[in-house]
Amino acid sequence: MAEHEFTAPSRPSVNEALRALFVRPGMYVGEVDYIKVVAFLNGMSHGLWLLGRDEVLGPDDNSPTFYDWMCDRVGVASSPALGWHHLPLFLLGGLVPNEFGQPTLPPERDGEAIKMLGELLFQWRSETKSRQLRLT
Repeated sequence: MAEHEFTAPSRPSVNEALRALFVRPGMYVGEVDYIKVVAFLNGMSHGLWLLGRDEVLGPDDNSPTFYDWMCDRVGVASSPALGWHHLPLFLLGGLVPNEFGQPTLPPERDGEAIKMLGELLFQWRSETKSRQLRLT
């Protein structure tokens, strides 16, 4: 009987992992829910930060963070009351600010918000260098 050699699959790049999340968010967070996708990204970002390299939302050399890039894109000043995940919602339009001035997203717009977030995140990643490292 011939022995079969097992080859472990290669680990996906951060871009591949992010692309999979935005193509099928329900598979990764249980449903098409903007805040759950944000929580997943925060966890992924923090996990990579613990390894010494946040390739999801953090800075790369002298590049701006996703938050700084989004503040510039939306035209707002950085504020502790305004998380990075609120900024893409300003670009959707038709959102009503809550009592803290943060945009409120109706549940029926989660899919649209997730799509926009993915597009913006990939645009930011393409504008910053060295974001093709592999998960290790």
